[in-house]
Amino acid sequence: MIPGTPFLFMNKSIYFDGNKSIPLEALDRMLFPELFDDSKTSITEAKSYEAVAWVYRAVQLRANAISSIPFVILQDEEPVDFELADRLPQLLQLTEASLNLYGAAYWLKERNLIRLRDLRWAAARTIKPRLDREAGLVGFERRLG
Repeated sequence: MIPGTPFLFMNKSIYFDGNKSIPLEALDRMLFPELFDDSKTSITEAKSYEAVAWVYRAVQLRANAISSIPFVILQDEEPVDFELADRLPQLLQLTEASLNLYGAAYWLKERNLIRLRDLRWAAARTIKPRLDREAGLVGFERRLG
């Protein structure tokens, strides 16, 4: 932790000056105007990712590390040729970045009547889970634009 730089800790943005740490929300907005969303008084994940270089770097390091892990797909302990395997590293990279920034990640399955045709990553900020008090999770809503 470098004195004089903001950092994220347990979903809270903290400023540490070497002696004391305080939430960034307690600081004057004039110190870090690029981090604050105009419509809110809190710092958004996307703004901190764009404005704070080490947040961007940390997310990228984790995402790149996950996507470079070697893997093999097995069925009954035998390697199988999975046609979407060449896209899996990119999907894992986007998923890890989304989990770091939003705490959620989603893949959309494109399929025909017979088989899975493709997997697509969906931005977490465009997906909203539909919850029911009795049934629990009943679906998802995706909003675009």
